[in-house]
Amino acid sequence: MTDDLSLNGNGFKVTDRVHQVLSQLSGRGENQALTAPQAPFKTIKDAFLMAVYLEAMDPHPRPLEGKTVEVFKGTTLQPAGQDFLRSIAVGYSGGIEILSEPSKVAKLSEELANAGAMKLESIAAGDEEKLWNMTDFFLREFEDKEPVS
Repeated sequence: MTDDLSLNGNGFKVTDRVHQVLSQLSGRGENQALTAPQAPFKTIKDAFLMAVYLEAMDPHPRPLEGKTVEVFKGTTLQPAGQDFLRSIAVGYSGGIEILSEPSKVAKLSEELANAGAMKLESIAAGDEEKLWNMTDFFLREFEDKEPVS
């Protein structure tokens, strides 16, 4: 991809409530001494990307309303992360035209994460070992799927 299609110029925002969820799942909340089973993501950005993925599987983007928080800048997103968000945007929009407007890709990503974070919170809920709750969810999700070779 060329630089003019990069997401580097965007700051990625979520609602205050979603920020709390992503922070908790990355150990960035009130208790920062959480271990991997309790905080399965290394960064808020990682949790954001998972939330985008979860919502993209059954997309119902939720516009950001109320107080928002910038959780990371596009410049911190690795090329693979940018490609991932662009791929989701192309699939959702049905064409490559969206790639000519990186701000629309970022906005869609934010809206997917805004909805997907609630799914992610629900999946991780339960006992203190959120990582294992998520692992169990994905094992069930892919149970009847053929392995990729």
